[in-house]
Amino acid sequence: MSCLDRLNVVGVKSIITDIIDGPREFAKNTIGAYATINSKKEDPVKKVLELTDGMGADIVFECVGGGAGPFLIPQAVEMIRRKGQIALIGALRPGAALTVNWQKLQWGEIDIVPVSGFYHWGNDPEFKIVTDLLIEGKLHATEQITHRFPLDKINEAFDAAADKTKSKAIKVVIDF
Repeated sequence: MSCLDRLNVVGVKSIITDIIDGPREFAKNTIGAYATINSKKEDPVKKVLELTDGMGADIVFECVGGGAGPFLIPQAVEMIRRKGQIALIGALRPGAALTVNWQKLQWGEIDIVPVSGFYHWGNDPEFKIVTDLLIEGKLHATEQITHRFPLDKINEAFDAAADKTKSKAIKVVIDF
């Protein structure tokens, strides 16, 4: 969600996919996503291609990682346009194996870029850029916090963060 928020600041027309209603609604109503897709109910590749008049997305940000990465990265390859870029923000599990359409990657000249989150744009570190955007009130950081827990309820906080389908959490904060 933070990635989408930063993209919106610079005017990117974003499409978000998620299996959970809360984040999709937040992305559309609060951040201003162009479109949202429930990837459990409709084919995200087909929908992205439809929304882009068959061209595909310019950039796909895979932000989930974990066990979903091996399923989501091949989808990203199928929904990206020729000469597009796929940014892998979500961390894959060690030893994760991927089966992707290598022919589309090569012939489409698609770039896959692993992202660690610490980068410089010109002379400015990304952290400073984001901090400035927060200070200027251009990001929806506070609104992303849907659940707060005191330290003595830390187990409940982790449960809410671990099962966002059940808790409908976007971001969970533990207050000290």
